[in-house]
Amino acid sequence: MKKRQFNMINKFKSISSAIIVFIMILVIAAMAGFAAISLNYTSSTAIDNAMAYSDNITAQVNFDIDSYISNMKNISDIVSKSSDVQGLLFNASENGATKAKEYTRLVTQFQAVLDSRADISNIAAVSDRNVGVVNSGQDDLISYKQLSRQEWFQNTMNNPDGITISNSHVQNAISGSYQWVITLSRPLIDKSTNEIHGIFFIDLNYSVISNLCNNNQIGNKGYVYIIDSSGNLIYHPQQQLIYGGLKSEHTDDVLNSGSSSMMIGTGNDMRLYTKSSSSQTGWTTVGVSYTSELTKYDEQTLLLYIGLAIGILLLAFFAADYISRGITMPIFNLLKSMKQAEKGEFKKAMVPVAGSNEVSQLSEGFNSMTARIDELVAENKKELEEKRKSELRALQSQINPHFLYNTLDSIIWMAEAGKNEEVVQMTAALSRLFRQGINVEDEEIMLSQEIDYCRSYLLIQKYRFQDKLDYEVKMESDVGNVMIVKMVLQPIIENAINHGLKEKGSKGNLTVHAFRDGDCAKIIIRDDGVGMDEDTLLHIFEHHKVNRSKNGVGIYNVQRRLHLYYGEEYGIAYESSPGEGTTACVTIPMEKADDGSGLPPDSEEKGNFPVQNKSGLPDNSPVQGGTP
Repeated sequence: MKKRQFNMINKFKSISSAIIVFIMILVIAAMAGFAAISLNYTSSTAIDNAMAYSDNITAQVNFDIDSYISNMKNISDIVSKSSDVQGLLFNASENGATKAKEYTRLVTQFQAVLDSRADISNIAAVSDRNVGVVNSGQDDLISYKQLSRQEWFQNTMNNPDGITISNSHVQNAISGSYQWVITLSRPLIDKSTNEIHGIFFIDLNYSVISNLCNNNQIGNKGYVYIIDSSGNLIYHPQQQLIYGGLKSEHTDDVLNSGSSSMMIGTGNDMRLYTKSSSSQTGWTTVGVSYTSELTKYDEQTLLLYIGLAIGILLLAFFAADYISRGITMPIFNLLKSMKQAEKGEFKKAMVPVAGSNEVSQLSEGFNSMTARIDELVAENKKELEEKRKSELRALQSQINPHFLYNTLDSIIWMAEAGKNEEVVQMTAALSRLFRQGINVEDEEIMLSQEIDYCRSYLLIQKYRFQDKLDYEVKMESDVGNVMIVKMVLQPIIENAINHGLKEKGSKGNLTVHAFRDGDCAKIIIRDDGVGMDEDTLLHIFEHHKVNRSKNGVGIYNVQRRLHLYYGEEYGIAYESSPGEGTTACVTIPMEKADDGSGLPPDSEEKGNFPVQNKSGLPDNSPVQGGTP
């Protein structure tokens, strides 16, 4: 058991963290258990209260509706059983004057009912002989035959023993009137024959039922609706949506449920249904409330618990942190020093030692170790620097002889041809070139100096190839002081001449252009020579695949030097196509720039040849035309 506990502690970054975490786990577990029990109790209580409240609402709505319908039944009893109704509708033996009086009394009675009850839209009595009276006598009933086709009329005739209450519908019994009503109707019996020969009905405004239901709200989202014994809607606050198929209710589940309350749905759509049935109307009042609204107080309670838990956790955290710091601070200081040592900051990694306990002894050993590592790192760094300089010198020494051999061959050739003046000028240019590069200690020079190397070299090559070579050298002023590794451009130019222009068979052109491109300096060397095929271009930087007749021996070394000094993202990039020439782009960073004064201006040189000064060395000012 102890071993297992030790392994658990080792999983933490510090003992202090372990102490704090274990205390927090205990506190969180206790708070979570308390919160879970409390929330469950609160939620259950909220739902129970909601059920009780919804039961009361539906019962109240039922009571209100029953009271209202009972009142309407009393009105219908009084009016329908009037002797004036019997005489007017069924007594054919009465004379016209009597019937006129009966009609007047009924119209007056109907008008009194309409005046006293704004909730009644229509009141009418009609016989199968098309004799009847409606409202104040100003409206016209449709024919009895047409009236008998309506569903509510037929339901009334099938219930001769009592009053029938219809579903909500559009009443079209009155000519020119189409109102949304609920019809309370009863058959009229001719007392002389004891048979049904007419009907009496009262149209109740649909808004009456709507008001009775809306006056009893269940929360902000809840509502009440009414259905008959068959599940047909009597009233629903969103009845049009239901008829349009945009909303549905679980009426079958509600009717078939043996309980007065049930939960239906999932997630935020879960609803609590409670129902109450009326013995008078046969209707069922259904109350609907959303559990998401019922449990919104759970969220508030949860937030309260979370706030309390955070407060307790903070107190526990500060207490645990205060205790653990006193125990683990020396270990923490040692850990901090080890991280500095990982970054190579060995002198800053020294740990202050206080006391003589195990941690203090460990700190002393760590200080001795970091001091020794610092010495070894310094020695290793010095050795690596010397090794890099030696390698760069070795690479440079491989390039210089290669160029020298070609130049001396040209001088020998001119001397044999008796071109003494050209020999003097080429020798002077060669001397200038080697004076510029004789300091082997400088690994880098300014780009302007490297461009001067190229000018001297191109001048020599111009003498060598006579009228087969034209060149142009241009450098923008903002890159003149950029530092570049020595002897980078000359081998590229040499390969462009020897393996591109020399094999062309006709006069060739070569351009050198140095300019700034963002954070880089670029030197473009372009020739219009024979170019290279795709395979040669693909393997141009591979040392073991160097082809002397195609890409020479210097490019591999130049590329390696550039990568060693600047990184793999810099160096030479080639583009070439057979018969269309070759373009080499040398990219170096602008950040390696000399901050000294004396930046060279924009310079441009176009060959044939420069003017000679008294020392026999070429000036920088260009001269157009001329032949050596």
